[in-house]
Amino acid sequence: MSNDIREHLKEKLAELEVYASQGLEDAAQDLAVALCEEIAKSDLSQEEKARYIKVIESIAPWSVGVKDAVQVNGTEDGDGKSEIASFEVTIEDQESDPESQFQYAKTLMQIHDWDRAIDVLKAVAATGYRLEECYELCGDCAANSEKWSEALKYYETVYSQPGLRPEDRERLLAKMSRCQQKKFRNRMARKEKIPQVAGEHTKWTGFSETFVSEHVSTLYNFVGRVANSWSDANNGWTLAGDIFEYEIREFLHIGRTRAVFEVFCKQTGKTYAADTFMIPWRDCLSIMDIIEWAHVCKMMMSDYVDIPYDVAMLDNLFFIVRDYYEKTLIEYMSENPQPSYEEACLIAYQILEGIGYLHTHLGRDKQKRKIYHLDLRPSRIMLRNSIGVKVALGGLWKLFRSRCGKYTNPRNLPLGILPYKAPEQFRTYLWGEKRSQVCTDVYSFGVIFYELLTGINPFQGESVEECEILHCAQKPIPPQVCRPDMPEELNEIIMKCLEVRPQKRWRSSTQILLSIERFLGGAHRVFELFKEYGVLHSSTGGKETQTL
Repeated sequence: MSNDIREHLKEKLAELEVYASQGLEDAAQDLAVALCEEIAKSDLSQEEKARYIKVIESIAPWSVGVKDAVQVNGTEDGDGKSEIASFEVTIEDQESDPESQFQYAKTLMQIHDWDRAIDVLKAVAATGYRLEECYELCGDCAANSEKWSEALKYYETVYSQPGLRPEDRERLLAKMSRCQQKKFRNRMARKEKIPQVAGEHTKWTGFSETFVSEHVSTLYNFVGRVANSWSDANNGWTLAGDIFEYEIREFLHIGRTRAVFEVFCKQTGKTYAADTFMIPWRDCLSIMDIIEWAHVCKMMMSDYVDIPYDVAMLDNLFFIVRDYYEKTLIEYMSENPQPSYEEACLIAYQILEGIGYLHTHLGRDKQKRKIYHLDLRPSRIMLRNSIGVKVALGGLWKLFRSRCGKYTNPRNLPLGILPYKAPEQFRTYLWGEKRSQVCTDVYSFGVIFYELLTGINPFQGESVEECEILHCAQKPIPPQVCRPDMPEELNEIIMKCLEVRPQKRWRSSTQILLSIERFLGGAHRVFELFKEYGVLHSSTGGKETQTL
């Protein structure tokens, strides 16, 4: 009988909300009084009756005669008090008693009044009473309202509490996974891309937007001015072999860590791109740090690595002068949300050639070097003439980390960078820095390949905590979910790249490259495809060729 009356009251309360929201006060008042009469005559407990009365009053607070109606129709107890008197005492107790408020919130959840339940639960949590349970229930309410991002924030709050039991963590992770999957499918349905192109808003975690904005405005002042090659004060040595003048003609791109200008060299008559770093990165490195890094890059011999041409200076600000490319992988993915598997694999193949060369190579100076990128993401992949790939800024992240570790900490990074970071970059205990970092680049490659094939990044979070949980505590949704016709070979390649534990991933970029090569039909078929797409292919470390 009680369950029947609860269902009935649930329907009537929904009807009351409609009347109240539409301003039908007379109809709402009549229904409120009728509901109170039914509640008084029901076999519900006194506490439950009191909670229902309070819900009615919260929906239609301007209604009059509600308590009178209950008082007239209510029964009297042995002391001659009506039920409404008991209701009033219970309600007063609720307002001061966290447990009563907690139970009231659970009643609101039973009648699917999710928003009011959240408000009450947050008020209870503010007193410190049943804190974890309150926030977990807030997450449940938000999830039932399909507010997945809000639900994740509540669950993360609980998950971050110290001393949480393993079974509680497991339960919360299951709930967070469900919310993340719902968010993920919503993005798929809407075909929304993560905002990453030049000019779009960048959300920072460690620096005020006003501070960054002011820095950007000063960069525009360089347009129209001339930067000169840096030269050694002792012997006049320059990276490019001579002193060149670079006229800064246009501001091309503003990213999360760097700004890119178009420059024209008066001596060579060529147009280049010139990178300079945003605050705080700009102040982390000295000019000699940049010169030494660029010199190491100049020793490289690979078709798949972007090699700086020169380093120029203007007003104590350095510019890394490099070849000019039509676009980065960001723009390509924006224009091609789901390219053919063949084309995507050819791009991935070249990325692997680039990072594989960085990992082990013999330079022009006959020195063997092992360089790890550690900051591989679409903005670091340059494209020219269709799908010719160059991996840019390899090895620079390690230099930043050694000079300004505070700013390379995930908690101080722009949120847009975090989807491409590996679990061990969030939780360093997973893999020591003294061990080979190939696994970190393999992971970042896997994220890029996933996004390249599906148009969706599986690790896009709305907070540092959410990103960390996505990378470190959950398995990503297989890319086949986003693109059901994806061949199993490609799905397996990506999922092995994205293992949380580094030792379970591919051991080298060459292993992945050979798997992609097999998928495409062998080395000869890869060569033929590169010719068809207008890209000359040569093996890593051979004589340098130019992309057509």
